[in-house]
Amino acid sequence: MAAHPIDYEVIGGNFSTDEARQIWSEEAKLEKQFIVEQALAKVEGAQGCNSRKRS
Repeated sequence: MAAHPIDYEVIGGNFSTDEARQIWSEEAKLEKQFIVEQALAKVEGAQGCNSRKRS
């Protein structure tokens, strides 16, 4: 069940564009979060940080 008018298939197009819905989709948000996590892991690795060493 939709909780917000934008969530409704019938009227969802009245509040946003296809491009905006694609940007804010769950898939896009997760993809960007993975990019951030990868960058963080890369920097932590370069700095010698390892979360597995912490207790």
